[in-house]
Amino acid sequence: MKDSPAEKTKNEKLRREEKQMEEAMRKYTRIIIALLGICCVGALAFASGAQEQAEIKEYTVWIQKYFYDVSNENLKARFEQYGAENGVDVNVEIIPYPQAFPKWTAAIEAGVFPDVSFMGYPQVGQFSAQGVLLDLSDLWTKIQKENGDFWPALKKAISNGGKQYGIPIVMNADVLYYRKDKLSEAGFSGPPDTWGDFRQAARKVTDAKNGFYGAGFGSGLNNADAKYSLRAVMWAHGGSLVDESGENVIIDSPETIEAYSFMRDLFLKDKSVPPGAVNWGGADNNKAYLGDQAAMVINVGSIVAKLRMDEHKLLDKTGTAVVPAGPEGRFTDGRSGSWIVFANAQDPDTSKKMIEYVMDKDWYYEWNKVSMPVNGPVYRDLIDAPFWQDPLDKPIADSLGSAKFLGFPADFTPKAGEVYNNSLLVEALDKILVKKVPVERAVAELQKKAEAVYNQ
Repeated sequence: MKDSPAEKTKNEKLRREEKQMEEAMRKYTRIIIALLGICCVGALAFASGAQEQAEIKEYTVWIQKYFYDVSNENLKARFEQYGAENGVDVNVEIIPYPQAFPKWTAAIEAGVFPDVSFMGYPQVGQFSAQGVLLDLSDLWTKIQKENGDFWPALKKAISNGGKQYGIPIVMNADVLYYRKDKLSEAGFSGPPDTWGDFRQAARKVTDAKNGFYGAGFGSGLNNADAKYSLRAVMWAHGGSLVDESGENVIIDSPETIEAYSFMRDLFLKDKSVPPGAVNWGGADNNKAYLGDQAAMVINVGSIVAKLRMDEHKLLDKTGTAVVPAGPEGRFTDGRSGSWIVFANAQDPDTSKKMIEYVMDKDWYYEWNKVSMPVNGPVYRDLIDAPFWQDPLDKPIADSLGSAKFLGFPADFTPKAGEVYNNSLLVEALDKILVKKVPVERAVAELQKKAEAVYNQ
């Protein structure tokens, strides 16, 4: 039976509507598939990023064995505590001093870096000049805003091109140790305040026949303490290696000649120094003082620590004082160690957070309490802490205010470090003391050698 005209028209209309619906469904299906694809790609990208972030679950910290054992262990525990609180593993390695530099250079060559490392300030300058350290200027500012000011001199020690590449953890400076009994017997009411007073007291208490000398000063190319004390005397007399730009060598000056003349007279004219001191090593001035052979020496807090540890017979006879002043003021040679982050560290933000965590002042206060008197505080107001007020300890803390670093009056530079490493200043002193070279000639030769380093 054929459809009526009316039914035929109705069926055609239904077929057209079904076809339109099929086309609409295909269009919507394509849109949904496209949207699902976009969502899947986004989800995969997010998951990939999350997975990549989640993979960083382990961090490495290198601590140079620079402190008391308890100080090292407390630092180790603090970094590990950060890891526990933040759901990551922090592996801390305590590295003996001789092994530190080879580990840093090996890390750079291999491209495998610790996330945080302790580093002495000369090495901070050396490696920052090579471009392998992360700029920590923002963290330098943030930590001081949260905790208080660092000693101003520290900024010069770890800066390069106006940027800070280290966050200091410790600062040391030399102090004058003196025998209260010996100086009193010689008619002195207290420690010498100037280098002129020092020379006079050293001469007066010297008793060469009985092997006792006023000044436990050493020399020798391998004697680090000789480098420290010589710079303190030179700066106090107005001499310096370079000018304020840090680029021009100016050590051949009347002021430097005066400083070297002072050292010559102390050794050769007054004979206030043990004859064998020209060949001393770095620990020999400690030995001379602790061995009852010298009335006065320049050193960090290690001698006080040793006297207390051993309940030494000289403990009650020992006094400490800030280093003597010269015509241009009071200066002492500073030492400092800092936290650094390598430029290619895996997660710089977390590295910075770990350093910030360790530098929290409340925790640092307790850490400094167990690491003093060898290690001074980097926060300048902590010298007022109760544990620094003992008469033997307070001058050690007070000496931090007069501390300067290699390259003074400019920032530290690797070239200043090279002059130090080559022992050029002590070499000039040895020429004067051993070879009897005139002071003016020795200083002129020092100028030429230093210029050769800076002109490379």
